[in-house]
Amino acid sequence: MSETEVRRRKFRRFKSVTSDSDKEEAKPILKPELPDYNRSKTKKCHEERISLLTTGSEWENYSGFLNLLKVIVILANTRLFIDNLYNFGWQVHLIRPVVKMFLDPLNWTNLWVLVEIQIFAFMSLHIERLIARDIISVSTGKVCHVFNVALSLFAPIIQIVLAPSMPLPAFGVLIIAIVYFLKLWSYAHANRWYRDEAIRNSREQMRRRGSRRIRSLSVPSLREIDEEETKMVYPNNLTTSNLYYFLLCPSLCYEMQYPRTSNIRLDFLARRLLESVFLFWLIIAFVQQWIMPHLQETEERKHKSQIILLYEVLALAIPNSIIWLTSFILLFHSWLNFLAEFLMFADREFYRDWWNSQDTQYFWAAWNIPIHKWCVRHIYKPMLRSGFSKGFVGFSVFLFSAIFHEVIISVPLQRIRFYSALGMLMQVPMTPITKVVTKLCGPNYGNMLVWFQIIIGQPMGVLAYVTDWYLYT
Repeated sequence: MSETEVRRRKFRRFKSVTSDSDKEEAKPILKPELPDYNRSKTKKCHEERISLLTTGSEWENYSGFLNLLKVIVILANTRLFIDNLYNFGWQVHLIRPVVKMFLDPLNWTNLWVLVEIQIFAFMSLHIERLIARDIISVSTGKVCHVFNVALSLFAPIIQIVLAPSMPLPAFGVLIIAIVYFLKLWSYAHANRWYRDEAIRNSREQMRRRGSRRIRSLSVPSLREIDEEETKMVYPNNLTTSNLYYFLLCPSLCYEMQYPRTSNIRLDFLARRLLESVFLFWLIIAFVQQWIMPHLQETEERKHKSQIILLYEVLALAIPNSIIWLTSFILLFHSWLNFLAEFLMFADREFYRDWWNSQDTQYFWAAWNIPIHKWCVRHIYKPMLRSGFSKGFVGFSVFLFSAIFHEVIISVPLQRIRFYSALGMLMQVPMTPITKVVTKLCGPNYGNMLVWFQIIIGQPMGVLAYVTDWYLYT
């Protein structure tokens, strides 16, 4: 037998032992999305099918179109940026505004505002101490708290109005003053709850001991509580360190003790700080390069057609939205996480997925969690407990927010136009509208409507104030 014949027999034997499963595994795997054009269908390649873009196809994968939209947005904004550079040149100066701000004596008023709000914080602490020691009555203490908290807001407003400075520094200082106002409100409100709880505990203990003597504000059972827990019993929480931890921490709602982390992550802390500095300067650059040149053109055209003015305002909608999104990341992600890490504050829920909002009610509840918690804790629930209806209470919360939005913008610009307040109050009827759109057309259309009003509504109100300031200053 020749060598060639031996090889042929071995090859036949090898083919005979090859299993059918091995043959199936050797076949190429076809994608399920495409028709199966195998040999049995070479002469018949058509069957009953519908197009993927038809409503009844139940096809859900449109990620390619989403990527196309991303590319279009990038190209469109690149074109806007190039047109801006071509028309106005390079306008970014990061050091000059800071120097100008410090050289203007009127801006020094803003520094005094930052100092004086510390006085109101100490006043709040000492009012509560006087109540706890029975030096002043509870009713007198309430009046003092109301006067002190109100003065912590109105004093900075009066100073900024009487000594007008650059709007941007006044805007920042006024936001800090409003944050202190909300914190001091919460401090007084929460300590009243702790004081009432301490009185109830003291009365219960005296009743168990059969004594008629009730120490209304004394700490109950100090011998039975360890030292750390004693610090968290009213009035032992009324210390300067406890107050200033609350004033510095990223929360508007006062509690005796917050959840804490075990250590400080220095790399995380450094990243958040660098992000905050970079995004702050980036916002200034965007304002100088995109916003101010358009406003200067608006000033030159203020005696021309109103349609041209409307075009200029609409041209600022995209840059303003980018600045708004950048400001959100700067404040709610970078800066608040930096403060939380530095103070070992463990509750980092500063926002939720507001970008997926299908109605305006969820948007306003999710995009600013500290404000939302404060409104629920100190306005919404107390008013419900007082017997007000949910509809009236919800409107009251929006009215409260509208007033402060108006104050934040009108006071630094030295004029009241009520654009921002009306924009906030319009959110009340927009809530059922967005819910109806979501119910009838689907969640995607509800989300698109929310995004549309973010881009056109709220930023347009801010731009209306700035344009008005530029036209009539």
